[in-house]
Amino acid sequence: MAKKYEKAIVCADGYQLTTTVYEPEAGIKAAVMIAPATGIKQGFYNSFATHLAENGYGVICFDNRGIGKSIDPNAKDQELSLITWGRQDMTAILEALKQIFPNTNYHLVGHSAGGQLIGLMDNYADIRVNGAMAAAISRPISARRSRRKRIILMKSLFLPNGYMRLMTESPTWPM
Repeated sequence: MAKKYEKAIVCADGYQLTTTVYEPEAGIKAAVMIAPATGIKQGFYNSFATHLAENGYGVICFDNRGIGKSIDPNAKDQELSLITWGRQDMTAILEALKQIFPNTNYHLVGHSAGGQLIGLMDNYADIRVNGAMAAAISRPISARRSRRKRIILMKSLFLPNGYMRLMTESPTWPM
C-alpha cells in the first residue's frame, strides 16, 4: 500500500499550492509529476497516482492556483493564467518532486494543458521525455453527417481500448 499525504508547496512568487504526494512502500523506480488539465482537480488523478505508487513510482499531484485546494480568495486575476501555471506552478511542483524523491529520473504525465505547459517551465530539462501522446476525436453524434463515418473508423482503428501508447525516446528542446 502506498503512503499518501498532502503537502503545501510555495511558488517563487509566494503563491501556495496544495499537492498530494504518493510514496511507494519499497524502492523507487522514478518520480512522476501529474500535471492537470484546465480546471481539473487533483483528486481526478487519485486512482492513477495510487496505481503508479503501488508499482514503485513516487508521484505528486496538484491543483493549479485558482483550482480546488489551491484557491486563494485574495489572488489577483493576472495571477490565474495558463502562463502562470506553467512558469510558476509547474516549475515549483517539479522542484518539490526533486526534493521529495531525490536522485531518480523525473517524468511528466500531462493531461491536456498540463502537458502543453512544459515549455514554460524554467526547469523543463530535468524531465525525461519518453514519449508523447495526443488524442482528440469528436463524438460521432456531434459531427456533421459527412464526418461521422471517418470518426468512427478512426476510433476503431487507432483507439480500440480508448487510449494509444507511443513508445519512443525523444530528447527535450527549448521551445
